[in-house]
Amino acid sequence: MPRQRDPSELLALLRSAVVAPNPPPSLIKQARKLPLEKNGVWLLLTHPLFAPGVEEAVSTVVVLLDFGSGALLYQDVMEDLDTAELTELVLETMLDPMPATPDEGGLTMTLQPAPARQPARLLASDAYVAQSLAAELSALKVKVTHDDSPETAQMLAALAQTFQATLTEQIEAMRAKPVLAGHSDDAVRAFHAAMTDFWHAEPWEVFDPFKLVRAGWTDEHGEMRQCCATLMGDADEEYGLALFARAGEWAVLAQGAGPMSALSVLGGIERVALAEAAELDPQDLATFRRLGLKPLEESEDAVWPVLQRMTLDTAPEARIGVQTVLPVTPLPVVTALLQTLADRARARPGRQVTSLTAEVDGVSVRYPSPPADDFGEQERRGAVRVTLAGESDWNHSAPEHLTLTAPASMTLRDVWSGVEKKYGRALLPFRLEFPDAEGIEEQEFGPVPATFWHSRSGSPLLIMRHLPDAGTLDGGGQMVRAEWLPDLEVSDVELEVRAEGGTSAAPANIPLSAESLSSPVQKKAAKEKVIKAAAAPQKRAQHEGMCRLCGFVGNKASMTRHLAKCENRAATVKGEHEVYRLRVTDSRRPDYWLDVEMPVTANLDDLDGFLRGIWLECCGHMSAFTIGPEDDYADFDPFSGPPKKSRQPTLEKLGLDKGDKFGYTYDFGSSTDLNVQVQARETVAGKAGEKVRLLARNIPPALTCSECGKPAVWVNSWEYDEETGRAVLYCAQHGEDQDEEALLPVVNSPRMGVCAYEGGNLDEWPPAVIG
Repeated sequence: MPRQRDPSELLALLRSAVVAPNPPPSLIKQARKLPLEKNGVWLLLTHPLFAPGVEEAVSTVVVLLDFGSGALLYQDVMEDLDTAELTELVLETMLDPMPATPDEGGLTMTLQPAPARQPARLLASDAYVAQSLAAELSALKVKVTHDDSPETAQMLAALAQTFQATLTEQIEAMRAKPVLAGHSDDAVRAFHAAMTDFWHAEPWEVFDPFKLVRAGWTDEHGEMRQCCATLMGDADEEYGLALFARAGEWAVLAQGAGPMSALSVLGGIERVALAEAAELDPQDLATFRRLGLKPLEESEDAVWPVLQRMTLDTAPEARIGVQTVLPVTPLPVVTALLQTLADRARARPGRQVTSLTAEVDGVSVRYPSPPADDFGEQERRGAVRVTLAGESDWNHSAPEHLTLTAPASMTLRDVWSGVEKKYGRALLPFRLEFPDAEGIEEQEFGPVPATFWHSRSGSPLLIMRHLPDAGTLDGGGQMVRAEWLPDLEVSDVELEVRAEGGTSAAPANIPLSAESLSSPVQKKAAKEKVIKAAAAPQKRAQHEGMCRLCGFVGNKASMTRHLAKCENRAATVKGEHEVYRLRVTDSRRPDYWLDVEMPVTANLDDLDGFLRGIWLECCGHMSAFTIGPEDDYADFDPFSGPPKKSRQPTLEKLGLDKGDKFGYTYDFGSSTDLNVQVQARETVAGKAGEKVRLLARNIPPALTCSECGKPAVWVNSWEYDEETGRAVLYCAQHGEDQDEEALLPVVNSPRMGVCAYEGGNLDEWPPAVIG
């Protein structure tokens, strides 16, 4: 084979990575149709990489070179590599080559599309790989042979040296730093014992991983300190605790686009977990062994307790993305947390933990701990000012300049919902993200959702200011900045809307009284609008519904009276059971409502599943109830299934009484907020059957086309009426003129027109026209 390139020159091509596309179907069939490049010679280099102290290869470097053009066709480090993957790689490269060639000076690489073709020869540095590829590519014209020439051996040696050095450097960077130095032997034994008890007690089975554990202690300077933790268990294949300075840090990791993105915002992630001996600092491993302590698992994969903090290496010359540094959480605090959780899990095996308060060696432990516990009395004083600027992507009629000032102790939920109720529409973004940091986009990290705290009860507005890396946040296109003003005292929410140029003005979408407007023109226009509205015929909304059991039709009040005596509620079988009768109403559209019946032994998870099915489910969003001292979460991940979580207490244990009210939110981006009220606690005939039984539902509102007044069948989810703030409706005819991707069906649900909602599991009942 003619050597047109010097090996050292080709090695310069190994520094850039080219990601292959997803394999198309029938690769061999497609590749057979490609023309043969008679002088084309490709070289496939594969070399295993080893971790220090590990006998088996942990990954394999794969490089595919075009000797004729001197281009790098492919490069990657792959785990669990087999010849089938290599065959796909070669075929994909033939079908869609994207060679990388060095620019002048050889410092940068340029990707340039090239014609699809078969090379005449494919050389493989590994004999087994060559033999396998020759068999799997036998239907093609390409000739596959093993290349054991000195030049290839030289390139393999250089390849091994370069990538092995990088791998070793990465492993060393990720190795835990020494945390046991400076601690007494008793403290080390206590840490090891606590992690051992934690491992065997399996507290992740009885504690909710989506609720926070908080530890508080006094440091060596006499100052009060605290941290938060969440349990890691089976679902993550990690066992231990994730540690955070504040609840806001956990929100970034929980709602973000993965640990790497969270690292870019938080600056560090801390955990106590289990690790193999090679991952421990040698000094710590020597300390464990000196004290006669054993690994937690006596097997080939023996594991030890490890406390480590991971950060991004941001130095300009850094080659390693993630590194470990010394943790900030004191070892005795971690020990107290582990031991407290283990002791509670062993004391009541298999029983879900609803609350926990303990004191261990000067460390107080509390579970669950709401986000409000992040802040002491001093931090809750004063006010928080939130400024929004720019054009909103989610609400085109929202003002471009808005300043909100509210008491720091006020909750985000109260602030957001208060503004919405006052002005009749949403003015504030419901999703906050950290803008892309410089360099993050190149690493394929998306923006990191900041938090959903506005929808969780008890979360003070102050948490916006104390989010990690507090400063500018992205609120759907608008820049959001929060600042704490400890010396400013305000009693309620103060809202200032500014138009372009800085002059005070009221945007058209905010209904203000005529007396509140300053200019004569504004006053006259507002007065005319009020007179016009007063002259219009007024009709009281009846919000009629139908009984699911007998067909009775009436408004809400008459339905409440009817269901108390509806004969069809009684079952034909013997026995009786107690139930709660609940009314669920949309907070913004009271004409959407449901009456349901639930046994006292049912719980909020049952209600969450029912509401998703009949009214809400579109994309597997998160949801939450606001009842009792803590939130009840019903998290759902459509890709990996629902997370393992604690069962909620029964309705009876919640202590509900007639007239009690609580809230529910589905989707904390484009949210649907519902109000739930207890109508009665009753004894009904028969044995308990369904967890949630539908008793009555609103008759679908009469919705008409915005163009012609005919019955609406489509809602344009991208277009909103400036007066009502609701999506615009169209009949079948006028819907044909709209963008097909924007249209969603008109359905009997308050979720209609939101996100990708297309209907529930009982849309056909009740019928739109009665009688």
